[in-house]
Amino acid sequence: MKIAIASADVLYRNILKQKLETIGYSKIIFEAKNGDELIKKIKTEKPQLLFMDTVLPEVDEEHAATIVTKLWQDIVIICQSNHLSNENLKKLKSIGVKGFLLKECDEKQLKKAIANCMSGKFYYEKKVFNETNETNETNETNETNINFRLNKILRLMFFDKTITEISITLSISEPVIYRELKLFKSKHHIKTDSGLMRFGFQRGMIDFIEDLAIIDATHIFNELIDNEIKLL
Repeated sequence: MKIAIASADVLYRNILKQKLETIGYSKIIFEAKNGDELIKKIKTEKPQLLFMDTVLPEVDEEHAATIVTKLWQDIVIICQSNHLSNENLKKLKSIGVKGFLLKECDEKQLKKAIANCMSGKFYYEKKVFNETNETNETNETNETNINFRLNKILRLMFFDKTITEISITLSISEPVIYRELKLFKSKHHIKTDSGLMRFGFQRGMIDFIEDLAIIDATHIFNELIDNEIKLL
C-alpha cells in the first residue's frame, strides 16, 4: 500500500514511519513539510493512504484536506494530533477525513485505524473525543487537565528535564514544545517558568506530594521563593 505523510514535524514523521514499518507498512512514497508541498507531490504520485498532521504551514490542514478529498476522492486521510478542538474535528470530518488518532498512539491503535479506514469505515481514537469533548466544560480545572501533553511537559520540567530531553521522551519536536508553553503562558497570563509550576500545582497538573517524594526539588523551591510565590 502506498502511504504518504504530511507534517512540518520531522520527529513525528520519523516516529510514524518506524511504527508503520513495525506493523508491516514500509512503502512511504513521499513526505511533505507543508500543505503546498503535499498537493504538488500528490499530483506526481498519488498515495492510497495519507497521514496528515492537524497543523500544517502554508496551505493549512483544512484547506489541504478539502483539496485532496475533492480532487482525489479515493485517497484515505487519517489526521493525527496531540489535541484537537471540537470545531476542527467537526470541520475535518465534514471534509471527508476518515480517521483521527493521537500522535502518541501505539502500533495496535495504528493498525486498527488503518484496517478500518481502508475498508471504508470511520475510526476515531477514543482519547481524541475525550480530550476534545471536555474542552466544552466551563470548569477551568477540567479545561487545563484535559491537555495531557502539556501535563506531561510540566511534569518533566518539574523533574528538571531540558526541552531537548522532553522532546525525545515525548516524541514531540522542540519548536512545538516551545510554542505550546508560550501559548499556554499567554492564555493564562503566566510570565515565568516558576509561575507555570505554581499553576500546575494549583490545577493538579503536577502531583506535588508524589513528585516531591521522588526527586530533590530544592532548585524549584528556591526559584519559587525568589519569585515570592506561595504554594499554600
